[in-house]
Amino acid sequence: MSSNDIPLEVQYLLQLGEKFGLPINRDKEKTLSEFIKYIENYISDRPKNIINFVRNNSISILNRFNNNFPSPNFTDKRILKWLYVQIDL
Repeated sequence: MSSNDIPLEVQYLLQLGEKFGLPINRDKEKTLSEFIKYIENYISDRPKNIINFVRNNSISILNRFNNNFPSPNFTDKRILKWLYVQIDL
């Protein structure tokens, strides 16, 4: 319906469908530090006992996440390449 050409990478991403989700960020250290930052920001104005409870329970969750962090596969790498080509334009 338009005279504009849609780049091939955009067409590929659109063909993945409405239930498609982008791959997660594969930078483990950055992802973990972002989680910690969000947790600390959320609990900063809570009572001391709640802060300690959340911190103590977050440690095991973050350790599990760290130990089971997914490795990028070929498909994820390709999708992220298509996405970042469009962002750089």
